[in-house]
Amino acid sequence: MVNVLPHTEQKKLAWRYRLRLVTTLFFILTAACAAGLIFLVPSYFIAVEQVDTTERYRSAVAGTIDLRGEESIERTSATVAERIRVASEFDTASRLSTVISDLSGVPRPGVALFRISMTPREGTFAVEVSGEAKTRTNLLTFAEALRESGAFSNVALPVSQLVLERDVPFTLQATYVKK
Repeated sequence: MVNVLPHTEQKKLAWRYRLRLVTTLFFILTAACAAGLIFLVPSYFIAVEQVDTTERYRSAVAGTIDLRGEESIERTSATVAERIRVASEFDTASRLSTVISDLSGVPRPGVALFRISMTPREGTFAVEVSGEAKTRTNLLTFAEALRESGAFSNVALPVSQLVLERDVPFTLQATYVKK
């Protein structure tokens, strides 16, 4: 086949062909990007929601597991102080609040309290305290501080709980004698 068009016309047609080809490719790429964005927007919102949910879950788990951290101890102390305030508003619970107040007033560096149990007995309270001490020395210091506080007597710490040197879980019993 012979091309009978003049050379200048051939160049113009080739240039128009290439321009239309580039323009068509540009619109196809633009449409593909727009479609990709349309499909990615819901995925983005789902991912953001999953990150928020995971972060809330992680912080909730960290708050329940990390009871030994200073921030957790302060938060727990604030919670106990709030419970004391609420309990002291009722006459029947005023004695109970003084037991908790005296117990929280005992210095306890390196000791985290997890559970306090009190049972009324003949004008006093039998108190059972559970927790974990960072070291055996911290635990012995806490037990001695309870004895010296004047509010607790018969502080009993079983020898079997002094086996570990670090991260010592404990349960000690005492009698609340302060009137």
